[in-house]
Amino acid sequence: MAKKFILLTTGRSGSTALMDALAVHPDILVPNKQIDCRDNEILNPLFVRDIAQAYQRLSGNPVTDELSLIQAFYETGESSAYAGFKSMPNRHQKLSTLLRRDDLQVITLIRRDLASTIASFITAVDTGSWRREGEQHANTFVFGGEYEKRVRGHLTYLLRSLRVLNNIPGAIRLIFEDL
Repeated sequence: MAKKFILLTTGRSGSTALMDALAVHPDILVPNKQIDCRDNEILNPLFVRDIAQAYQRLSGNPVTDELSLIQAFYETGESSAYAGFKSMPNRHQKLSTLLRRDDLQVITLIRRDLASTIASFITAVDTGSWRREGEQHANTFVFGGEYEKRVRGHLTYLLRSLRVLNNIPGAIRLIFEDL
């Protein structure tokens, strides 16, 4: 029976790199080992419909909402020592129900440097530089008036998400300053 985990985080926190590192371990099942699942994030709104159909086929059970999709993933990974995926608090309609599971270990990943997180997000959106392999960003970002609305919007998202992440009881908390 797999030990179940979920990595909860915000965008631009290094979570894809962490999931990729976990995926290399043969005892850890992540979605990409079973299906094409970008960033091992089964609730990504751009791909969730296809992912749900894939897990319905793999599990043989109906997948009708986020909780049944998560359950189908875990059921397909029962023979693994560990099974987990990454997500973000704002992707869940039923996060409180998910967090009440006693068979689930939550891991939170928080990047303390909010200014760098915001700059990285805006730069990625503007340049398409979402994926990196650990190298320094070739782009620079200067906070200024033209970005004010976007900076405020992303800061609001980060602060709301951090409130949720910091209040999850029993979570393993990974916190770092900078990538």
